[in-house]
Amino acid sequence: MTAADPERVVAAARGWLGTPYHDQASVRGVGCDCLGLARGVWREVVGPEPMPIPPYSRDWGETGPREVLADGAHT
Repeated sequence: MTAADPERVVAAARGWLGTPYHDQASVRGVGCDCLGLARGVWREVVGPEPMPIPPYSRDWGETGPREVLADGAHT
């Protein structure tokens, strides 16, 4: 995979400004959480997500020593 153009990533992320928080959502202008923002920017810059994201709890990132999102980004 090639690196994305940082200016394009920032421009895509700025397009999400004003999107309200909504747990497990990823729809620009409608709602997203932190993972949903990353997913939405990915779709805009890279293309379709490589796999469906399973449901996750609100505290998923705080339940253990593993950095689940970081691990997923390395694949």
